[in-house]
Amino acid sequence: NGRSTEEEAVVSTQSTGPAPSPVPDNTAQLLQLQTQIQQAAQQVQLLGQQAATAYSQAQQAPTNELRNQYYQQYTQLYQQQQQHQATHNNLVSQHTTLLRGSSIASQTAIRT
Repeated sequence: NGRSTEEEAVVSTQSTGPAPSPVPDNTAQLLQLQTQIQQAAQQVQLLGQQAATAYSQAQQAPTNELRNQYYQQYTQLYQQQQQHQATHNNLVSQHTTLLRGSSIASQTAIRT
C-alpha cells in the first residue's frame, strides 16, 4: 500500500477507537512481573517435587549415613523452596499494587 510502517502504526491506532487516556502505561512492567511470577511459581513447584523425592529417598535409605545425606538434601531444598515462595509472594504483591495504581489512575483520567 506504499505506507511506511510508522504511518501504518498511526493508522492502526486511529482505527481502534478513542485516543488512549493520559495514564502512565504500566503494561510492560505488568507483563514483566507476570513472567517473573510464573517463573517463581515454577521454581517453587520444582523445588517442592525435588524435596519430596529427597524425603522419600531418606525414608527408604538402607543406611543411617545415606538417610542423613538425603534429609540434609531435603532440608536445603525445602529452604530454597521457602525463599522462592517469598519471592513469588513479593512479586504478586508488587503486581497487585501496580494494578491498583493503574486502575485508580485510569478512573481519574476517565472522570476528568
